[in-house]
Amino acid sequence: MIDEVNALKSKALKWADAVRTKRINPTEAWYSINHTIMKTIEYPLAATSISKKDMQDIMRPILQAALPKARIQKHFPRKLVYSTLMSEGFGVYDPSTSQVIEHVHSLIRHSFQDTPSHDLHVQNMELVQCYVGTEKPFWDMPYAEYGHLAPQGWMAFTWQELSETGLSLKGPLATIPPRRALDLPINEVLVNKKVEPSRRKLLNEVRLFMGFTYLSDMCNAAGTHILPEAWNCHRQSHTLRSPSWPNFKAPGRQAKAAWQSLLQSLFILPGHSHRQLASPLGEWLTPLDSHWIWWHDPVTDTLWEHRPLNEWHTWTPLPRRYQHWRFSHAGPSAEAPPGNRSRATVRVSGSVATMQDIGASLPQQPAPVRSTLHAAILDLPPTCLWAVQHAQSSDHGLTVARAIAQGTAVAVSDGSLRYTLGTSAFVIEGATPDHHVLRYNRVPGPVEEGDSHRCELAGLYAIVTTVNCLCRLHSVTSGIITIACDNTSALKPTAVDYLPHPRQKNLDLMQALWKSLQESPVTWKPVHVYGHQDRKVKDSHRRLASLNCQMDALAKQYWAYLFKRLPCLESPHLPIHNEGWTLWNGSSKITSPSRPILYGHIMDPVTQMWWVRHKRFPFEAKETVDWKACSEGMPTLKPSCRRWITKHASANCGVGTTLVKWKFQDDDKCPRCNASEDTAHVLRCQAEGANEVWSESMAKLTTYLAESRTHPELQ
Repeated sequence: MIDEVNALKSKALKWADAVRTKRINPTEAWYSINHTIMKTIEYPLAATSISKKDMQDIMRPILQAALPKARIQKHFPRKLVYSTLMSEGFGVYDPSTSQVIEHVHSLIRHSFQDTPSHDLHVQNMELVQCYVGTEKPFWDMPYAEYGHLAPQGWMAFTWQELSETGLSLKGPLATIPPRRALDLPINEVLVNKKVEPSRRKLLNEVRLFMGFTYLSDMCNAAGTHILPEAWNCHRQSHTLRSPSWPNFKAPGRQAKAAWQSLLQSLFILPGHSHRQLASPLGEWLTPLDSHWIWWHDPVTDTLWEHRPLNEWHTWTPLPRRYQHWRFSHAGPSAEAPPGNRSRATVRVSGSVATMQDIGASLPQQPAPVRSTLHAAILDLPPTCLWAVQHAQSSDHGLTVARAIAQGTAVAVSDGSLRYTLGTSAFVIEGATPDHHVLRYNRVPGPVEEGDSHRCELAGLYAIVTTVNCLCRLHSVTSGIITIACDNTSALKPTAVDYLPHPRQKNLDLMQALWKSLQESPVTWKPVHVYGHQDRKVKDSHRRLASLNCQMDALAKQYWAYLFKRLPCLESPHLPIHNEGWTLWNGSSKITSPSRPILYGHIMDPVTQMWWVRHKRFPFEAKETVDWKACSEGMPTLKPSCRRWITKHASANCGVGTTLVKWKFQDDDKCPRCNASEDTAHVLRCQAEGANEVWSESMAKLTTYLAESRTHPELQ
């Protein structure tokens, strides 16, 4: 990364020297910043991990050369230079913030794509998760507490930079779940007990060497004692080591002593010499797994040993001696072990194995036979139930499933939206309307007024989820179905060449729909129908258009039903199955994570607090400012006018108080009225010439407001 930083510094210095020696007007200078050198700086950011300090060093000569050319003092507050137009800033993209956005975009864009970048992202995230060793994904953990445990690299850098913003990343990261009740993640215990970061890092290296994540990994099958090899920092002999687990060197004497001190102080019963746990662990959550080595069959009193490459060896019982269960090695077994076996703790001496204890598991519930549509829907991931939980069919979808296999099935959806409450309805039929699948749902947030696109996507997603459920229920492996709606943008994910991109609107539903289509065993034929054909001349798709009108009516009926009963019209923000990686601002999901939107989420709070700290308005008034109106109004102004507004509002322009501060003059007197001149005085100056200009300007404004029929209270 040092070479990349030096290369960018060299380009920045070369560009700054060229601009400094040229005679250009302010508009040309401003254009040259945003559309020449900034593009050069931004180009490699998706692959770099440049620190904020290095990025400031790169940008320093650029701004010091270009800002004076744009009639802006070179030490202008950088928080305003890098702020958005919505927060009354200059609108220059901060390269450090752009770098984080490029990293996040890379994760989102490659969520489900079969690309080398996707494979690298998954491998790096799993490596960081392994080092951090928490039950939750590392994105949800505070970097200040766990970041020092992660290996340095692109992924850890993204985690660090994102943790400094108000945004969080959520997605399909594989984590290691607890294996038994009352289990404890070792690293989370260390953080909760306020162990120093340097000591935590040393202990983490011991943990990684032995392959532990939870307390249960170092305990016997019964969950009552810590195993001797775990106490002595030896590799575990009771579980199979995952081939993807990172290799670490054996801990030294100091690390071993720190590890034993940790176990003694946090987990072991005080004064107990056999490493008994102060709080025994509960039952195993799953009766069987693929990593535990020793298993006991209570029916035949046989010991089973699980070896690498899924090889099983049996140990036959020997006569008991002093109540010890001893077994003799009988060799490999061609048969699989029985399903009712239990985990065991075993000590091997030569060809004799002594079983020390057995671990109890929660009773295994037999898998229920799913024969109804309702039961099949309940088997779906919880994050997609909002779309299909009301789906019903008189024959549990059997007729529709047969029509899908025969290629005669059709599915139509439509949505209804008013205020911020959206609903959608869908129907799936065979060649005739008999035994169709019909239902409705509430569109998850955020739903903006006029965003019918999101409602249409919710209906299409419900159709695809329901069809995939029917195919699993009735064993349909291939078929054709026609899917139709009256929104062409919502049908884009059905195209063969479609790929999700962060700049797309409602990306979460777009990507969830696209991924669900990829998983579907049937072929989808998209058809666009015109809406409200009950009031117009029928088109060529009369049946589909008629169904679309029926779904529009059903969606409106469900909307009216919810409107009467819901205390709040704001739709809940929900995670959606197959949506991939998504960004959240607290409890609010960012459904369209384009660069301008993410940049505003990161930088606008910083700039707005700058205005508060510099007493431009009180903190309580921050939420009452119509920032949306600012974002719509500022871009309509000329660039020179935008720069003047920011300079004047921040008192970084050529008024008396500022010129004294810059040591350009000795007093701050107004040249017209001899009063102290600040930016507010420029508007309030009572000098004769200033009053004439003020009166003339106010007269023009009054005439404009009257001709525009503005409300009298605003005139």
